[in-house]
Amino acid sequence: MNEQTAGREEARRARDEARSASHRLDMLLDNIRTGPLAQLRQSREENHFAQKMRAIIRGDQ
Repeated sequence: MNEQTAGREEARRARDEARSASHRLDMLLDNIRTGPLAQLRQSREENHFAQKMRAIIRGDQ
């Protein structure tokens, strides 16, 4: 294998590695957006909003 072919192979491997890393990052971000912690955060925000609304209705503001 000559130097030029070795360089092309190395570039191909680097592209494949970058593509794989990009895919893993996308999966991680999806998990952050939709996973259990996101669900807990949403639930907490909904509870906070509901408490605020009850306070406003009662006139506690």
